[in-house]
Amino acid sequence: MPVDMKTAARGENMKIISTLVLTAIMPALIGGGKPAAAQQQASRHKVYDGPGVTFASQEPYTFDYGTQELKEFRVMAPLPPEIPGRQVAIKSELKLTTGMAKAVVKREASGMRRPFLYISETHAGGINVVKFVTSYAGTLRPYHLEAGPPDAAVPALTPEEVALYTAPNRELDFNDPDFQGFLDWAGLRKSAGESDYDFAKKAYYLTARHFSGKSGGPKHLVSLLCRATETDCGGFATFFSAICRANGLPARVLIGRWVNINGAPGDMCAAVHCQAEVWLEGCGWVNVDANQFCNQPDSRADDFFGRYNGDFVAMHFDVDLVGPKGESSVILQMAGVWYSTIGNADGSHNILTGSWISSVKPIDQAIVDHS
Repeated sequence: MPVDMKTAARGENMKIISTLVLTAIMPALIGGGKPAAAQQQASRHKVYDGPGVTFASQEPYTFDYGTQELKEFRVMAPLPPEIPGRQVAIKSELKLTTGMAKAVVKREASGMRRPFLYISETHAGGINVVKFVTSYAGTLRPYHLEAGPPDAAVPALTPEEVALYTAPNRELDFNDPDFQGFLDWAGLRKSAGESDYDFAKKAYYLTARHFSGKSGGPKHLVSLLCRATETDCGGFATFFSAICRANGLPARVLIGRWVNINGAPGDMCAAVHCQAEVWLEGCGWVNVDANQFCNQPDSRADDFFGRYNGDFVAMHFDVDLVGPKGESSVILQMAGVWYSTIGNADGSHNILTGSWISSVKPIDQAIVDHS
């Protein structure tokens, strides 16, 4: 259970995990309930749960600026990445319905160079309404981890990928002294002989039990989160990823949307969400959702570690996207608009429309996968 550290003195405010949890409860859960002495460093590999599902979604946007006449507007929309084996055959479209400009693919200006869809249009005046629609489609493949020999066909990360996904960033500021102190007090230093799988699962369980699953809490800087008691899905994913990266394990935050796997075709499912992935040798990128584990206390630890249910679309990895004209968005789960008016008023919008319509259907034929 989380401990309120806001009133604790520095030097004591990291002591949030009891000896009981570290030496008894956590090892038992990591080992599936087996005593610590019986836990062996068993290898794991991914098992795909059938060929998966196809999804299609559409979301219309309308921005009405009233009496203000637009001089320029720019639209940035996410371009979901291909994630081999999990999220494939992705098709994305951004279409303007109140102008002539066509969407193009750009790469944002941060070091990650993530792609996105982009429209830029200028006017001499007379335009005060912008309408456009985003559409996405693709294949999602559920999977889980099972004990067994690692899959030798899983390609290793490149040195550049390892460097990218083990580095700190603005939110994953894991070199901060407070967060480093938290890692020491919580025993979250990967020991010699400890497998990446066992350490990552320990980090997952600690993250799920450290917070209450509320939408409040501080910003998603781990230097602040280590002293907090509640956060949202983005905070859970960020915190877990920071623990892994601080110990040399590649990890990343997945910014995305739910798709309505269990609903009727055409049902609305507008909820945004964040998950995480950690890289495990012989498995590749492995899904982690400590937020869901926290919010469902009766679930098994394996329900949200190493298991992907095919009900979530990742729109991009990590935070802080920067557009070609300096447009800044911490996350881009839906389209954002930047604008200026004839009266020289500037602004931006990045809002949830509530009109994300998704339809899902199973795939009948098998898919050969080499991820």
